[in-house]
Amino acid sequence: MRKFYLIYLFLIAAVSLQVQAQDKQFELTDFVYGKFRAKSVHGLRSMNDGAHYTTFEDNKVTKYSYATGKKVAIIADANALKIDGVTGYTFSADESKILFTANKKSIYRRSFTANFYVWNSADNSVKPVSDKQKQELATLTQDGSMVGFVQDNNIYIRNLASGKEKAVTTDGQFNKIINGKPDWVYEEEFEFNKAFAWSPDGKKLAFIKFDESKVKEFSMSMFAGKAPMLKDNVLYPETRTWKYPKAGDNNSVVSVHIYELETGKTTQVDVGEETDQYLTRIK
Repeated sequence: MRKFYLIYLFLIAAVSLQVQAQDKQFELTDFVYGKFRAKSVHGLRSMNDGAHYTTFEDNKVTKYSYATGKKVAIIADANALKIDGVTGYTFSADESKILFTANKKSIYRRSFTANFYVWNSADNSVKPVSDKQKQELATLTQDGSMVGFVQDNNIYIRNLASGKEKAVTTDGQFNKIINGKPDWVYEEEFEFNKAFAWSPDGKKLAFIKFDESKVKEFSMSMFAGKAPMLKDNVLYPETRTWKYPKAGDNNSVVSVHIYELETGKTTQVDVGEETDQYLTRIK
């Protein structure tokens, strides 16, 4: 027992000396800027064959081999396609098309507007998702023939072959009705920013409608700030107003709908008579 105790004291002393030898004051910046954050791999996307992955570098979607780690090919070059400000890309299910996201402008934590473009591998062509101003949440059908997106609180779909665009909803209105994307509460607290989904065959589109007409408004002064800096607000802050429910007050009344492309008919889904409830995902 005495030997064990002596060994214990020796180990404690050794550890203490080692700690003193390596003694260093921590700085606040060590924690703020991620000095102790675990390393990881980012920006890598596996391809359907399981043997390759892609990255986005030098404005190009580049294909690599898992086995060798070597570059195999340039799949799409946004520079040659004359798409500026690309910040992301998504393959269609069969990888024949790529949906590019460019010129993002943040709205809240997860939501943003952007210019979206669809690249077609068949002829190396690229088309904008819409001729209108920036869109939100552009999403391809599995076969890549159609794209759905949100603009001004309404949902639109576009046939990429014909270029024909059609409104799925027309009642969207700021601070009143939102189609296909969540209100602030849902985006912030349920951590998602898209509230519509294509059926696997691309013939129907399901979406959530948020009626926030009875939600009370909250006003806030927007100063210049830093990230991002609101340059127009340097001398004169602006006041912005949002629908912002506080505890005990009305939330948005939420409903689910399914739009059928062939008939143009929209059917409301039966989610029960209770309206004071949360519907956080479409599954």
